[in-house]
Order: sequence, then structure tokens, then C-alpha cells
Amino acid sequence: MRNASAWSVSPRSHGVPAPQDDELIHRNPCRIKGAGTPDTPERKTISLAKVAQLLGASPERYRALVLLGTFTTLRWGELAGLRRDCLDLEAGVVRVVGALVELDGGVLIDDTPKSRAGRRVVTIPPEIIPALREHVDRFAESDKDGWVFVGPRRPLRRSA
Repeated sequence: MRNASAWSVSPRSHGVPAPQDDELIHRNPCRIKGAGTPDTPERKTISLAKVAQLLGASPERYRALVLLGTFTTLRWGELAGLRRDCLDLEAGVVRVVGALVELDGGVLIDDTPKSRAGRRVVTIPPEIIPALREHVDRFAESDKDGWVFVGPRRPLRRSA
């Protein structure tokens, strides 16, 4: 993935080299040290022991959320905005077609992913499907398009 800040300044620096080459200016004023070389460090992964510790410390209604968030590529907003009709436990997949976005002030917006790549089908590891089934039966909203993960203040929020 490209480093947004490195690539966002890169085009500006391309228009200035000509005056610099012609010695009309001493130095490119748009040049930012390190901006031309994107460096996105690899994200650290969590250990299974830490996952077990999180599960043990989590209230029962949030354990499936921890499992799905840990073992899939779903982001927080995609987990919080997950609807029952997008969770296919028979096929073992999640269709990502929306995300719940929390704006400043606590306003929630049920939105679509920002890019076409954000709309995707994600495979669920078969080992966590029984926990997801139990969660859906006990804690998810009952409507066909109800929220999968809900909290005391329905739906889930990033803020407390």
C-alpha cells in the first residue's frame, strides 16, 4: 500500500525540477525529505496467547467481535456496521458492503466503503463459525438486516 503523505506531495515536486535544472532557482521548494520513497512498515500481528487473554477479559457479547476482527481483514467500522444479511455462515463468508462511521460529536452514519476495493467478500475461518452462530442467535438483532454486533447503546460505537 502506498504511503499517502509520500505520494500526495510527489506530483508537486515534478513540476519544479525544470527551473532548478535551468538554474533559475537554487533548490526545489517543494522537495520534502523522504517524501519520494514510501515506507509502510508491516503491521504487527497479535499472538494467540494475547487473543485468548482478550477473549477471557471480554464480555460474552463481544467475544465473536474479537474473533472476527482478529482472524479476518475487517476494519472496526466494517465490524460495527455488519448486518445479518451480509454474514453467510453456511458459506463461511462476510460480504463487506458497508461500514458504520462515527463522526465528531457521536453521530453515526451507515456508509458504503470508500473504494471499490473496500467492497469485498472475506472468508471466515471455519474454527470460529460455531462462536459466530452462537453470537448471532443470542446477541444480534433479529431482523434479517439487523446489526450483528450491538452494544448497550445500539449499535456499537468506537467512543465509550
